[in-house]
Amino acid sequence: MNNYLKTTSLLLLGAAAFSCSKPSMQDQLQSQDERVKINNNQADLNARVHLRNERLNLNTFKAVDPVDLTLVADVDAPVVNGIATVATHIQFEGDKVYVTYHTVDDPYGGAIEVFDVVDPDNPVLISSLEIVDTDYHNLDIVGTSLYVGGARDIYASGYSFPGHKGSIAQKIDLSAGLLTPPSVEVPLASYATTSISGYSSGILASTGDVDGEAYLLDPSSLAVLDSEPKDDVKYINGNGSAGYFAMVATDGAVTKLIIYSGTSFTASSKIEVVLGSYDVTEVGKNAVQTYADHVLVNLGDDGLFKVDRYTGTILKSFLNTGGDGIAISAVEYGDFTLLAYGCDGLIVLDKDYNKVAEYKTGVNGSANYINTNGDVVFIAAGREGIQILRNTPKVCDLEHIADGSVNRSFWFELYHPSTSQNQAFAWVGGKGNFVQNPDGTAQVTGTIVSLKNANDKWEVTLNLSDRKTWAEWSALGRSYMHGAGYVPGSHEDWFYYIMDPTPGNESTLVGLGDNAGVTKELQHKPIGLKYGFQLGYGGNAKNGDYGLGGWFSYLNSNGDRRTGDINVNVTGC
Repeated sequence: MNNYLKTTSLLLLGAAAFSCSKPSMQDQLQSQDERVKINNNQADLNARVHLRNERLNLNTFKAVDPVDLTLVADVDAPVVNGIATVATHIQFEGDKVYVTYHTVDDPYGGAIEVFDVVDPDNPVLISSLEIVDTDYHNLDIVGTSLYVGGARDIYASGYSFPGHKGSIAQKIDLSAGLLTPPSVEVPLASYATTSISGYSSGILASTGDVDGEAYLLDPSSLAVLDSEPKDDVKYINGNGSAGYFAMVATDGAVTKLIIYSGTSFTASSKIEVVLGSYDVTEVGKNAVQTYADHVLVNLGDDGLFKVDRYTGTILKSFLNTGGDGIAISAVEYGDFTLLAYGCDGLIVLDKDYNKVAEYKTGVNGSANYINTNGDVVFIAAGREGIQILRNTPKVCDLEHIADGSVNRSFWFELYHPSTSQNQAFAWVGGKGNFVQNPDGTAQVTGTIVSLKNANDKWEVTLNLSDRKTWAEWSALGRSYMHGAGYVPGSHEDWFYYIMDPTPGNESTLVGLGDNAGVTKELQHKPIGLKYGFQLGYGGNAKNGDYGLGGWFSYLNSNGDRRTGDINVNVTGC
């Protein structure tokens, strides 16, 4: 009997839609001790962790984009019963990261591993669970319990359950974040549990494409509290703090995103979003990620969709035309969305869902799943194992620009009011510093000196925040400034910042030399934010080079509030 076809290509995409069963393992002993192996020996486990600390060679599509990813480490996948595995799911919980695996080929076999990322530049593999008769596909953490879904050999389990063809759910008790053998295991309908998610009223699970159902399970016993059958339940994800959950399923020939607001399938109001001509993937995940007011839905070769959770409106979509991969999993990462796109690798989207960068996960790799805690990024990279990334701050140099007959970086209106003199300043040493952070903030620092008085110096700190694209900036009724060398329309590729208004994070000039003991606080100008600190080709408003330009107000030596400019070229990044 061969009712569970497990092909390599299906595994590389993260098993989710199965139609066949693995060969029998009737000769396997089914005691817990022989089924499950726990390893907490860090020296042994970390032989598979390879620290890299290498800046990724990203293929970029938007030159002004502030993405700067570093490969922190790569991790070889575990081998179960002598058979290679691939990672299928990643879940962050505090400073721990949990990863599920299953074997590449027959027979069944799976693993769960735990990483400690308290030091994000030095991830440590601290615990491993291997199981010989079960594939693991998906997990979630609720308190001190880990819930995992997958598929178990029906001959080894001997389960009798309506529609059961191998799908199982397990509960594993965590001990200080470390793994223990499963304490509860239950059969479910269909071939495999394709997703599992903690929710305020229980544990949500989805199963398979034959006799598939969506379940709400009791957190203690995993008994079925509620269920909803669908032809093909691909993925379900809950957001307890926002009070809703969402699943992708087919209903007849129609693919739907169903958003439930409430505690269960039967005790919820719901929105059914018919996804038109789109359909779910025949192989691989259709991962769903729920946020406070929207849902990310991956629809394979139809791409990624961002959907309003209240109205069901499709807000944005992305399809990687010309590629060979499929949209499997996506997660938001500051101003960006990171998309695991199968054999096309990692794709980075900006807020407007423009592709700004991509990264191939290796010769044999396939980006099957991606997740982040907002700092560290884990990618399930198929046969390449796990890849661990960080978006490190992008550090650039700031250089002066030619402004008429002088080379300068800053300009101050009526700097010396008694003589009605404006004043130009340049960087000491020829360069300032510019750091762009993944969270949409940035900082300009350096020392400037007057072009007329070598002892007239200031230590500059400009704290910028709220980075926006042109679409976001212009939607607020705001505009831009340009100068010589500007290419019409290029402002649509710029980023726009404001001077950070957060108390305690003021932008300042701190006096040096003749100005020692004087500190001046700066304010964004214009105060109504019509113009921002603009970054891009022509952004310095003086030439067509990659630059930064912006305006602020300061108090001159007479106590009058006047205008200051920064106009610089951005280099070295």
